[in-house]
Amino acid sequence: MNTIYERLVNLPIFKGAGKELITSFVEKTPLDFISYYPGEVIIEENRPCDEVICLVSGSVRRRRYFCAGQLIVNDVLHAGSMLGLENLYGLHTKFGMNIVADSEVGVMQFDKHNLFHWLLNSKLLLINTLNYLSRNAQNGTDALMSHGMREIESELSYLVQIATSPSSTNISITTPNIPIEEFMAPQGKTHRPLLNRLIESGLITMPDSHTIDIASRCALLDAFREE
Repeated sequence: MNTIYERLVNLPIFKGAGKELITSFVEKTPLDFISYYPGEVIIEENRPCDEVICLVSGSVRRRRYFCAGQLIVNDVLHAGSMLGLENLYGLHTKFGMNIVADSEVGVMQFDKHNLFHWLLNSKLLLINTLNYLSRNAQNGTDALMSHGMREIESELSYLVQIATSPSSTNISITTPNIPIEEFMAPQGKTHRPLLNRLIESGLITMPDSHTIDIASRCALLDAFREE
């Protein structure tokens, strides 16, 4: 069983923190520790994002809806992930996803005003939080600049980069209403030869005509990002 220090030091905002800082944080911050069983709902889409939610054990499955629900991206996040930190303040302050427990899960959460207090009092937490938020804010622009968007391989790589996290696993893309090839090929253009090439390369599988499973996020981005 990992200690509370070992669990918290793996979170992005505590990267590089010593035991003294983490002990002080735990002692001075009202924290809620909540356990979930596999399949239990942790966060529903459009829930107000008023707390900092930290995944300290287990894994969760995240589902995000795009294109008015015509496109769904699923992925799995593991212990050491932050849930919703980018939505605490600003224009969009609600969760834009559903999150359910994929295994036995432990989360730690605390009010966002307590985070603000620590950002004013700890330079390390401030720098870590700014780095986390900056990477998230810049990710969309970076993805658009590094993908040609000329073929389905580049489109898939772009979508995976903007809709998932660097540590995401078990990524799948689903189009519930029409086959995914039809969704991504307007005006009757066919992507079947390109999809077959991706399948043969081992980068994706297609369990049915509506779903693409991504074998490895890193491998897909390495193959089709244009530096």
